[in-house]
Amino acid sequence: MKIRNLSLIGFMGSGKTTVGSILSKRTGFLFVDIDEVIEWIEGRTVGEIFDTCGEEYFRNLEARIVKKIYNNQNCVFACGGGVIKRKENINVIKKNSFVVYLYVSPPVAYKRLEKEETRPLLRVDDRKKAIETILKERERLYKSCADLIVDTDNKEPEQIADEILQILQNIKGFK
Repeated sequence: MKIRNLSLIGFMGSGKTTVGSILSKRTGFLFVDIDEVIEWIEGRTVGEIFDTCGEEYFRNLEARIVKKIYNNQNCVFACGGGVIKRKENINVIKKNSFVVYLYVSPPVAYKRLEKEETRPLLRVDDRKKAIETILKERERLYKSCADLIVDTDNKEPEQIADEILQILQNIKGFK
């Protein structure tokens, strides 16, 4: 198996952006945060897109970006937490990358996101319940898409990156 790209999937607060940046530096791969690409193209934040156009518009935009961006090679992609909600995204991501699911438990996700104000899906009265519900809805999709599952609870981003790279070094086709 030749690894063209690495994709990090998982719930918000799992460390996709932070770990992805570390992996990029260590592998020499280009780091691409898909939400940042969307924000750059749209000229507004993900929250603003959700607020003005809704989630459906955002998911359609995300699917178009995923289709285009995965033509690249030697990239570490930090995928948005909901990218796995569309089968078309899963197919493109799995076909063009080694997929790492960064698992985070609901209590740890809540702790990491407790003061976060920019996440549109967490602008609710009961944030803890929202996190549990969304994670429960997505867990099966994350697992079914993943080539590797890494538990991020009680680990620093450097430790998570070390764990991923140690496993990747044993895979033929990874430099």
